[in-house]
Amino acid sequence: MNSSPESWIRIRLFGGCEFRRADRVVRLETVKTSALLAYLVLQRAPQPRPKLIGLLWGNLPEASARANLRHALWHLRSKFDSPQHPPLILTEQQTIAFNPDVPCSLDVEEFEQRIRREAELTTGSTHPDNRVTLLREAIDLYRGDLLDGLYVDDAPAFEEWLLVERERLRAMAIETLHRLVTYYLDWGEYAEGLDYARRLIAMEPWHEDAHRQMMRLLALSGQRAAALAQYETCRRILAEELNAEPSPETQALYESIQASEDLGQPRAAPPARSLPLQATPFVGRAEELAKIAELLRNPACHLLTLVGPGGIGKTRLAVRAAAGMETFRDGVFFVPLVGVGTAELVVHALATALGLTLRGGESARTQLLDFLRDKEMLLVVDNFEHLLDATDLLTEIIATAPRIKMLVTSRERLNIGAEWVLQVEGLEYPTADERPPTADLAISRQRSAVESYSAVQLFVQSARRARLGFVLAEEDKSSVARFCQMVEGMPLAIELAAAWVRVLSCQEIAREVERGLDFLATSQRDLPARHRSMRAVFEHSWQLLSEDERAAFKRLAVFRGGFDRAAAARVAGAHLALLASLVDKSLLRRNPSGRYEMHELLRQYGEEKMSADEQTGARDQHARYFAEFLQQRGERMRSGAERQSLDEIMAEIDNVRAAWDWITQRCLVPEMKNSCTALFRVYEMRCHLQEGVSAFGQAVAALRHAAPALENRVLLATMLRLQARLRSMLGEQDAAKQSLVEALDLARELGNKKEEAFALNNLGILAMMIGEYAQAKQYYEASLALKRELGEPNAIAITLVNLIQIAYLLGEYAQGIALAQETIALSQSPGDKDRLASSEYFLGEIYRALRDFEAARHHYEAALALHQELNEAWAIAICLEGLALVAIEQGEYEQASRLAHAALQHATSIGYAGITASCQNTIGRIACELGNYAEAERCHRQAIRTARATQQAPLVLDGLIGIAALRAKTERLDAAVELLAFAINHPATIACARDRAARLLAELET
Repeated sequence: MNSSPESWIRIRLFGGCEFRRADRVVRLETVKTSALLAYLVLQRAPQPRPKLIGLLWGNLPEASARANLRHALWHLRSKFDSPQHPPLILTEQQTIAFNPDVPCSLDVEEFEQRIRREAELTTGSTHPDNRVTLLREAIDLYRGDLLDGLYVDDAPAFEEWLLVERERLRAMAIETLHRLVTYYLDWGEYAEGLDYARRLIAMEPWHEDAHRQMMRLLALSGQRAAALAQYETCRRILAEELNAEPSPETQALYESIQASEDLGQPRAAPPARSLPLQATPFVGRAEELAKIAELLRNPACHLLTLVGPGGIGKTRLAVRAAAGMETFRDGVFFVPLVGVGTAELVVHALATALGLTLRGGESARTQLLDFLRDKEMLLVVDNFEHLLDATDLLTEIIATAPRIKMLVTSRERLNIGAEWVLQVEGLEYPTADERPPTADLAISRQRSAVESYSAVQLFVQSARRARLGFVLAEEDKSSVARFCQMVEGMPLAIELAAAWVRVLSCQEIAREVERGLDFLATSQRDLPARHRSMRAVFEHSWQLLSEDERAAFKRLAVFRGGFDRAAAARVAGAHLALLASLVDKSLLRRNPSGRYEMHELLRQYGEEKMSADEQTGARDQHARYFAEFLQQRGERMRSGAERQSLDEIMAEIDNVRAAWDWITQRCLVPEMKNSCTALFRVYEMRCHLQEGVSAFGQAVAALRHAAPALENRVLLATMLRLQARLRSMLGEQDAAKQSLVEALDLARELGNKKEEAFALNNLGILAMMIGEYAQAKQYYEASLALKRELGEPNAIAITLVNLIQIAYLLGEYAQGIALAQETIALSQSPGDKDRLASSEYFLGEIYRALRDFEAARHHYEAALALHQELNEAWAIAICLEGLALVAIEQGEYEQASRLAHAALQHATSIGYAGITASCQNTIGRIACELGNYAEAERCHRQAIRTARATQQAPLVLDGLIGIAALRAKTERLDAAVELLAFAINHPATIACARDRAARLLAELET
């Protein structure tokens, strides 16, 4: 990588938007192009193309939006890319990313790095000067709000993202300023502190604490009058902005300065506080703490319940939130109910926590209510789930003592009118989809960020208590991230697992957690018995369930990745009331889309509660449901709703995988037969090829060992054929052919002509992919003869389309036209649009090879219109590419470029390697014609790599012809001649490509 000063890009996004190459400002043509580059450089990870379109051009029709994105990318390349520098933007099949190899300085990144580094140093023995230096450097980078002044019209999604990101960074800057002011105030460096205090107040004029800090700094530096004036400024701003008066604390400070009292001494004793001491530092939960504080400040909120499963950290969160509450005149009190067995004893537990001595004569309840009547307190009432009969006491406290607020923790909602609920989830953890699957460098960037997640921080902190000197090594980070994903950030599970670092590696800990719940246990004596193992935690919740709830909970444990109401009813017999009850008890959660989810550890526990017979019955029902689900989507795919059906399947992919695993494990032949076609389309269209080969391999293995019934053996032939199709797309052509030959032999042995025809057709596709066109033609003709014998017009049309393609590849154009006309005659019903479109497309190919470009354009456009109706991205791509090739032949290179890039966009959106490689070759041809030789070389080489990865020889040869044309343009004639001769004589070169190579060679020879 070239890292000379000229190669560096410097990006400033605080207080504006500026891009520099070396010392030169790079001006971009539109605001949206600037916004696109800013978004990519801030995200760093590859971004899906549809997401970028939705962010910036969501208001436009899809075609226009995609064109705008392509144009913006072209403009960025034209401004930043050159042969001496790595490309600024990386475009993959489905994603776009800022190139991590580009030497780049980004003020936002440097700002966050310094703050993270300072936080890391805080936990050690580093001198405070070093930490302050980092904070000062960070705040010096913050020249204003993120992208201040950048207004993007008609892009509400981008504006929403920007607002959230801007406020996040602004909050970090405010916190940094606040810490700097506190440092200088503590150290007596008042002049320095005043500079940062003024910046803090300028950013947030209503930040009352900042005004108090400014008043202290001014008074302590001898500016008493200015300190008093600052109070007046604070009072005026609060009145104007918030219609509020300064807090008692601010007023007390003002009076103290006025009386020239010692500023370091409080004027009055602080309110009483009775909170349990915490033996370990608190980690994370900043958003939850802010939300709790906001709700407790709300005059309408008198009772806030923190609801979540056992071990999720409700008590720690409640205590931490209460510790930060300073506005309760009569104090903050912790009321533990874990040992309280009946509702009648709750009154006594409250009285004990408050230090209230109950006397005889009057009822304990009356005495408690009288005591609380005029008090202004926060009561932290812990572990209420087993005492729901006592909720009437809480209701009566609210009615009697309006200035009492209660923060309650419970595994179950209290379900009373005054209750406000905050659902407590696990700590923040790295999710599987956040790790980019592309470059090694991107993966290393992700791993370096693992320690920024609070779940990982808790693991490290807990591990250090178990083993002094523990350091999270680089090779351990992926295991810890995986473990945190498995337990979904549950604090108790993390602490129990981390204790094992004294005897196990992080990789071993992750493997043990995968095996089961019993690993998550400890003998630590100072933990409550209910928290010494995850099993004990869940057992407590289990005891609180009714028999119906237990039965439903067990059966729901068979789902993976969530479920909807319909699936819950069919598979587990769980109606809406049961689902709602399990949600209330924190055993299920309902996400914003309406799907229900179960914590993975709870799911394991539920599975363990089932007997072997119960589990078999539940999984059979689950498998039948999702086999039917796949069958229905497969039928809808054939009627044109392919993309919607694929999206619906992908939303249930975890359940689909689990169902298929069980279907093949149990060899449930009807379910396997019903679901295999749709499952194959998922693997094919979404390019989950390796997973598909493995999944159909499971089916093949199961059917080989099944009873030798006719139905089973026919289905085995089908599974071999489907597995072979996916293997061929992976480039495993030898293995694919072996499977297809076995499928063909089996079909012939069984006398199943339909399956025999399918196997022959697939052998033809395989031969065509590797350039064996004559062999492919023989297979197709044999398949066609069988299909004509069976008399199935739809199947006949499929093979006719393949024969049209072979005729085109062999240069047998007249035969191709005749076959196309026959196919069109067979494809007149609405369900035959796909075959009709394919025939029109290959007629376009044939007429282009015959150099009748107007006829070619007509047929390509007819095919394109049909494929757009069917919403088939891969087919739209090849039609657009065909039109681009016609434009090239007619010298319309700008039009060709637009069409080819549009084709590439469609191809990469679905991950079709073959079409992607073909489009890359076409774009390379255009670049060569336009004189952009570096771009042409890059495109052809990228196409060759893509085609070689899946062993698609014709596309490799097409790329070599493109490079030969490039060599001819750059007067490297010997290399050009050698490449052209190789391509002309290679058997896998298609006829029209061979003709093109021959024309080029003839030109060179003259």
